[in-house]
Amino acid sequence: MTIDDHGAVTLSTALMDVGPGAYTIMRQIVGEELKTPIETIKVQAVDTAKIVKDTGVRGSSSTRVHGGAAYDASKEAREEILRVASEHMGASPDELILYEGGVTHARAERRMIFSDIVKAKGSPIIADGHYNNMADGPEASMVAQVAEVEVDSETGAVELRQLTTAHSVGTVLNPLTHQGQIDGGVVMGVGFAKMEEMVIDDSGKVATANLGDYKVPTIQDIPTLKTAIMQSITGSGPYNSTSIGETAIMPTAAAIANAVEDAVGVRIDFLPITAEKVLQGLRRKSAGGR
Repeated sequence: MTIDDHGAVTLSTALMDVGPGAYTIMRQIVGEELKTPIETIKVQAVDTAKIVKDTGVRGSSSTRVHGGAAYDASKEAREEILRVASEHMGASPDELILYEGGVTHARAERRMIFSDIVKAKGSPIIADGHYNNMADGPEASMVAQVAEVEVDSETGAVELRQLTTAHSVGTVLNPLTHQGQIDGGVVMGVGFAKMEEMVIDDSGKVATANLGDYKVPTIQDIPTLKTAIMQSITGSGPYNSTSIGETAIMPTAAAIANAVEDAVGVRIDFLPITAEKVLQGLRRKSAGGR
């Protein structure tokens, strides 16, 4: 992390944000620790050769790993900001308050913004944050899901009418991106459960070679989605946050399969749950078989 003589904060990281909002979370963490608006914080992508090895993002780890690194760098930068400001204000760091991109000495009614502090130091403020913990894995959120389906007993067609997903999580750092991860996982789970199928012909070649043949959900396939969130203060990420990325997809197919069995007494145990499979099961059931 670098703070220049204009007061701008730059995070340099080799992390590539591929959609979950990792850069946003990192900037939020820095903004929270340095008490500076998120608009003053930018992210610079650097080559992996320019950084030391870290734990890696892998599954649901970008906030824990790179958010943790941003958190550590912020604490180091905070200490340096307070040290320089205290020297020039003739006060103890304990008497100073970080606020709105600067440092305030309330009793003396003095204030230095970040650019003033950097100029007083004579060089940019540079801080490093590093996360390399291979021993402790992420503490993932817990999830339970309930699917409501309507099954046409004449055709076997399954309509997913509503899906409720409940999560026990740590601190939610960004409600919008957190909910986006949940909704995205649920939609992927619906596709996995109801339509996505890789067909291989007798010659061993993949027959579903394009998205015209390999079906994925569209907005018309997604029912009403309901979410219940229960937060706690346990979690290995910054501010006791927990991973959310994969958990929403895990029970979706099973919840839908359970709902189909509850509706018509047919248990589908291999995916996707198609009308043809349900109809075959209904016919076997009516004939006295399983």
